[in-house]
Amino acid sequence: MLKNIVASYSSKDENGEICVNLQGLEDDKNFRASVVNAILQEVSEASCVLFPSFSTHQCGTPLGKIINELALSLQVKTLVTGDVTNITSLQSPVKEVLIIKQSFKKGHGLIKQINELKEMGCKVRVVCLIAHSSNQLDYFRYATNVDTKALICLDEIPYLKE
Repeated sequence: MLKNIVASYSSKDENGEICVNLQGLEDDKNFRASVVNAILQEVSEASCVLFPSFSTHQCGTPLGKIINELALSLQVKTLVTGDVTNITSLQSPVKEVLIIKQSFKKGHGLIKQINELKEMGCKVRVVCLIAHSSNQLDYFRYATNVDTKALICLDEIPYLKE
């Protein structure tokens, strides 16, 4: 279902790059509900959930409505938004962190966040709402040795592959 919804908001530009209408996705109630349900299945109650791209300004973050809905829907022990270093200000130690990213292209910023969390002694998992390339995601998973998955990989949507 998610692939069909994303496909209806996606197209290729003149260079063959896939473009996603994030505003359209953000306004699609079925997409938001499907994402919330998928993420809830990934979260354990003991997890610390980190939204590194959180913004208090609705218009400042693509897919911000979804992030806010997720934050309100999660029932976890610890929820952290913003910079990874915000975890150090928590009173109880964190052992496991689930990073929820809006999108994944190459993961350069994500590598830094993962390394910081590993230095703090945390086990890290990553779930991205949308990844541009399943191959790049696989490479990232292998290179970082971190369980990393995406709800949707754009290159796996049949009509966008051609």
